[in-house]
Amino acid sequence: MLSLFLPIIAYSNCEHHDCMNDECMRIFYRGKLGICLESAIDTMCMAMAVGVWFIAYGSAFIWSKQKNAVSPFVIMALIEILAVYLAFMDPSKWLFAVSMLIPFVIVTIAEAIDYKT
Repeated sequence: MLSLFLPIIAYSNCEHHDCMNDECMRIFYRGKLGICLESAIDTMCMAMAVGVWFIAYGSAFIWSKQKNAVSPFVIMALIEILAVYLAFMDPSKWLFAVSMLIPFVIVTIAEAIDYKT
């Protein structure tokens, strides 16, 4: 249970982008709408940190109904791949990417132990 807090703690310890003081890398759509890429990465990481809770509890519900379900593993792997991709884009997010892996490993080990009993 405590491991579910790790992504939120790691996210709060990461370096965050401030559009007022830092130079922004913007993506423009038809030359009108500029979206700050670094701010979008920060927002995505926070959403993923909160989403770990829903993934862990949702996986537990799925495995309680069907012991050999594969979809929770696929969702966890996709979220971790996204975290690593975001860390490649913003190197200050590597601690966050590693902290996302820990709850997923613990949930997977708990499911494997539960499956054997």
